[in-house]
Amino acid sequence: MSAAELDCQLCGACCCSDSPGHVPLSGEDHARLTPSEQRALTEFRGTRCFMRMRRGRCVNLELHEGRFACAIYPRRPQVCRDYERGGPACDLDRERFMERARMPHSFVLPEQPELGFGEG
Repeated sequence: MSAAELDCQLCGACCCSDSPGHVPLSGEDHARLTPSEQRALTEFRGTRCFMRMRRGRCVNLELHEGRFACAIYPRRPQVCRDYERGGPACDLDRERFMERARMPHSFVLPEQPELGFGEG
């Protein structure tokens, strides 16, 4: 499928991962967020900052009436801005995570009820 044929709002797989460090934030990314978003949506591991993941998905991924959207799209991290629709990473993410993206947030993956770094 070509990049022109892909509708990102029907997919959401790029926002899914088994890694709590899936969406790293630079200092500029963090500064773009509002103070309340910084507190609620990010977590630090040592000196590195990441977007929080919930049940294998970025906390900012929203699904409304069958369409995906980023809750902070105008302030999204650079790694998300640089993600190439239809590129190799997109192909792999769609293959691995398309079904997870479509699961309700209330669904808990048995092997990983919460993805995050936790305390410390």
